[in-house]
Amino acid sequence: MANNGYNHYEISNWSKKERESFHSTNYWRNLEYIGLGAGASGYLKRRRYKNIENTEKYIELCSSLQVAKGNCFKQYGNLSFLETENEYIDDKLYKTETIMLGLRLLNEGVNINCFNNPKHYAAFLECLKNNMLKRKNDRIKLAKEYIFVFNQIILKFME
Repeated sequence: MANNGYNHYEISNWSKKERESFHSTNYWRNLEYIGLGAGASGYLKRRRYKNIENTEKYIELCSSLQVAKGNCFKQYGNLSFLETENEYIDDKLYKTETIMLGLRLLNEGVNINCFNNPKHYAAFLECLKNNMLKRKNDRIKLAKEYIFVFNQIILKFME
């Protein structure tokens, strides 16, 4: 793929230069996104949620909203009745997920400050020593030759 001008920017994604998926890249950076529609998932204010899957029920509930045009997002706090799943992401999980997701971005990686708790730091040092991770300035990246064992590497940060 690289020989044909594609950039391997994420473990399971390739693209032409500057044509990376905006949505996916934001997801790997552990940034917020809104889930709109039946069965959609979202992540806002460290809260992961999933909307009801039944399309008819979703439309019925949305139709019952008395929201002026253009103001629907101001009413976000009142939309939780559309959700079937809801999970708050605490600091510990947030940091672990930031490492797990960010290391998938092969050209970007994560900031070294992500490894500031003792467990993450110990795993980071082990992976760095074994050349599984590479450091460039304040960025830590997965060594490309370890892409195929990424899950085993991430487990070190989760144990």
